[in-house]
Amino acid sequence: MWVVKLGGSLADNETLRHWLKTIARFGQGRVVIVPGGGRFADQVREAQKRWQFSENIAHAMAVLAMHQFGWLLKGLEPGLPLAQGIESVRMMLGQQQACIWLPALGELERAGIPASWEVTSDSLSAWLAGRLEAARLCLVKSAPQVRLINVPDLVASGVIDSQFLRFASSSIPIECWHRSQHDAFARRLQAYQDVGQKPG
Repeated sequence: MWVVKLGGSLADNETLRHWLKTIARFGQGRVVIVPGGGRFADQVREAQKRWQFSENIAHAMAVLAMHQFGWLLKGLEPGLPLAQGIESVRMMLGQQQACIWLPALGELERAGIPASWEVTSDSLSAWLAGRLEAARLCLVKSAPQVRLINVPDLVASGVIDSQFLRFASSSIPIECWHRSQHDAFARRLQAYQDVGQKPG
């Protein structure tokens, strides 16, 4: 099973539809999508700057920003169900469905995940991959350097958040995909479906 994080930046690009169609078609029972925050999270940052409310409040709002982008994804691809919390994800994968994870704030708090802007949907996707014992974690982003440098360099350059490596499991391979690479991703995911294997 793969965890696929779709960056919020894809909301401004038509390739988003291709990623969703690929996952809906070939990801049944083997892919869970983690939505980014994108422009919804940017609005939270602006509101916090204006009103100076706490990091805890901003974190809760940023998680809801992921929910908003998740609902947008479902609006574009209605066949992808929304999963509230990890147990719901496990249930949907067990029913041979691909799904969109909407993180439960209480679940994150119980796991001790810091309420900080340094922990974004990148780190949450790594945490989820570890909890689900995923075979692979895929980060889909718009930054052009995604195709050129490795994960630690992407963390150092700010393309991936600074806490990501803290949550990433050394036993789970991590891949970074540029949004334009959806055709290559589709071929790879389809190949596993065609031979009746789970993606590894």
